[in-house]
Order: sequence, then structure tokens, then C-alpha cells
Amino acid sequence: YVITRGQRFKLAHVSITGNKYFDTGLIQERMFTTPASFSVRHGRYSEAFLRKDQETIRALYRENGFRDVKITPLVDRQYQSKPGRVAVTFQIDEGPQWIIDHLEIRGVEQGNLAEIASQLAASAGQPFSDASLGLDRTTALNYYYAQGFPAATFTAFWQLAQTPNHVDVVYNISEGDPQYVRNVIVSGLQTTRRSVVDKYITLKNGDPLSPNAAAD
Repeated sequence: YVITRGQRFKLAHVSITGNKYFDTGLIQERMFTTPASFSVRHGRYSEAFLRKDQETIRALYRENGFRDVKITPLVDRQYQSKPGRVAVTFQIDEGPQWIIDHLEIRGVEQGNLAEIASQLAASAGQPFSDASLGLDRTTALNYYYAQGFPAATFTAFWQLAQTPNHVDVVYNISEGDPQYVRNVIVSGLQTTRRSVVDKYITLKNGDPLSPNAAAD
């Protein structure tokens, strides 16, 4: 390996422009790129950090309904006309915020619809994002797994509402049949006593068959 270090730069300034929904401090605390200070003499800067921060800021906005957000990092390698001094500006074009107008949950027959709905991230009037749909899928399936429905499935789809940048969301749940533990069998023990293992097994005879409990 032959390493040529080249010129060492100093990150003198980092700024964020175009942000209206989020405070600058809230964005900065999530960033790797850091200007020079007493504790970080040359600052913290690289092309990889720029891409990471660009994706982090984009994810923050998209999770809050800004599906069309654009993040553009601009680099000045001669900040204030001084060679070796770098300034970075993250230019944010937020775009419109997408909102959920209506959420419908289908297929709940044996579960408690009110209890499920109270745990969901998506609801009418809230920002719309793919992240919230994914989180709700995990929440709903964990609820059914804990109740003994190991075959439960969850699908989500959305469509544009009459108002621009507003959507209607539908969750389809297929519960499947409830299953229960008839007996817990432990095999393969040779040097360890069964009583020692039993202390770590939470599933008992007659319990709902929960994939999460089985994994634990």
C-alpha cells in the first residue's frame, strides 16, 4: 500500500439552509460533519461523511412526510479565499409535506381493533411516510404473535386523496387461526440438568404460540 496524504484541510464552517420544518440545531445534532473546534482541531469532514449526512437529513424529512425532499451539499475548498479552509453548506429543498386523510384497518375479527389502532404510528391528520407503514406492520404482527396467531400477515397500500399531497391508507390484516402450546419438549441435554434449562423457558403448556416468545 502506497499512501500519499496530500494537503490537509480544515473544515472551518458548516451551514444549513432552506430548512423551515426542523430547527437547525435538531439537524446538526444528527450529523457527522463537524466544523473545527477546540476538541476537534481540523473538524470532521470527508466525502463519505457528506453522503452519510445527506442521507440522514433526507431520512429525517421523509419520516415526517416530506417525500420529495432534496438535500444538496455544496463544498467551498477556499473558504474566505484561504487555501486549505473548507466550508460546507447543506442546501435543503423541503417540498410539500404529505398528510394522511384517512386510515382504514381491515380484517380484524378476533383481535381488539381499538387496541391495535392505539399502537399504530399512522393515523388521520399525521404525516405520511413509508417508515410509518413499516413500523405499523411490525407493531400489528407483534400484537398478533403475542396473542398466539403465528400465521398472521399484514399488507398496506395507499392512494392519492382528493387534496394534493394527501393520501388514504388501508391496512389489510389476515389473522389466521390461533394456536397454543400443548407441550414444551427439551431434547439433547447430556451434561446440563433439565431444571437449569427450565428456568430460562418462558413458554408454558397452554400459552398462546408466540413466535417472539419462542425466539426469546
